[in-house]
Amino acid sequence: MNNPVQVDAATKKQRNLQCLRADDTEIVDIIFEIPHVEIYLFAPGEAKWNKVGCAGAAFIVKRSALPVYQFMVLNKSGVDNFTIDVSQISKTKDQAPYIMLKCTQNNAPKIIGLWIHDEGTRATMLSQINSAMLLDHDAI
Repeated sequence: MNNPVQVDAATKKQRNLQCLRADDTEIVDIIFEIPHVEIYLFAPGEAKWNKVGCAGAAFIVKRSALPVYQFMVLNKSGVDNFTIDVSQISKTKDQAPYIMLKCTQNNAPKIIGLWIHDEGTRATMLSQINSAMLLDHDAI
């Protein structure tokens, strides 16, 4: 019986950095990552969450240019990856099974939901986003 090939953490990080840099050459480091998230957008008029067609591995990354910190999803469901500058996030909230991000994109207020099944992973991601928000504020 064959064992699956195990990739050490450093090799995995380098591969992920390579994939992320295909979208943004200014990325210098991965602060945090989780294997799966689905992106939803809250429709206030309908009072419901709508899938935006983006799901995959999620990352908080550090860049060498402004904005310094970003949240990114490498989309396995389509061709467009999802990126939001941490500086655009004004408030976060854990509303199981979502992390809700109140933000402004293209001068429009939005509430983005990060669907993360595992409670522990969701709590850690929320903590990491909040930490990145503080670091981003200090970087300006």
